[in-house]
Amino acid sequence: MKLSQQSLSIIESAIQKAVGKYVCNCEQTVVTDIHLQPDQTSGQLNIYNDDDEELANVMVEEWATYDGDDFLENIEPGLRSILCRMKDAGDFDKVTILNLIRLYWWMRTKKR
Repeated sequence: MKLSQQSLSIIESAIQKAVGKYVCNCEQTVVTDIHLQPDQTSGQLNIYNDDDEELANVMVEEWATYDGDDFLENIEPGLRSILCRMKDAGDFDKVTILNLIRLYWWMRTKKR
């Protein structure tokens, strides 16, 4: 799925906001995962930690209008690309999470 530059920026900003809660200039690390939960029906990207605390939430217009049955398979490469680009740019260098990011996919029926 090809996303607009605006949607790519919105997703990246949401991820930055979520991991920004774990930036510290100290030696302390936090053990948590960051869960990215895309929702095809609403077009929302919800980002949570292991304690089910919502860290960020954004609307991705293209997701809400996508009709295919392969939604998760279709968006995964784009999300992975955004995360790799952010990692290469050093966006995660000061994040104090032990296991920085794992992508977890939930279907709408398994929403928390």
